[in-house]
Amino acid sequence: MQITNQVVLTVLRRRLLTEQKTTANDLWRMLSLRGEAKAADIVAQIGDSVSAEGMGSLLGIKKSAVHKAKQENRLLAFSLPARVGDFFPVFQVEKGELLTWISPLLKLVGNGLPAVHFLTVPRRSLEGVSYFDLLRDAASPEVIDAMLEHARGIGDAASTPLPKLSKVRKAVTAA
Repeated sequence: MQITNQVVLTVLRRRLLTEQKTTANDLWRMLSLRGEAKAADIVAQIGDSVSAEGMGSLLGIKKSAVHKAKQENRLLAFSLPARVGDFFPVFQVEKGELLTWISPLLKLVGNGLPAVHFLTVPRRSLEGVSYFDLLRDAASPEVIDAMLEHARGIGDAASTPLPKLSKVRKAVTAA
């Protein structure tokens, strides 16, 4: 069963109506299960991922160099609850080289699931399209610049407005 907000609310309502005690641990576990399911859904959108050894093979480097690149936010990696090890999305490697925009993005939004989420969430400002979809279809410098501009504008120090759809659309149609 997929744990959604509706499932969590239904369980809580039933417990309230029947006067069953709901502990903080119960609520934490329900929300954790929902988060684990959501993480798997998000990660599925980016396609194949490999282990550190697999990423090393794609880049022609050792496993230790892969982990160093991950630690230095030069290589996107994520981990999943109940799974051992880091996973490295294959999309970030093209012709044996890392895509140049990966490191700047990770420095802005962080590594791991936050970066995957940033890439895959459908944006209202892009009419329901994600940056991942745009970059997969047309990785032009304009699309990359718009994405990084948006990334600079999130968080506590956000002051940059979202990129205009017309600017991104021009970049996609030009590619």
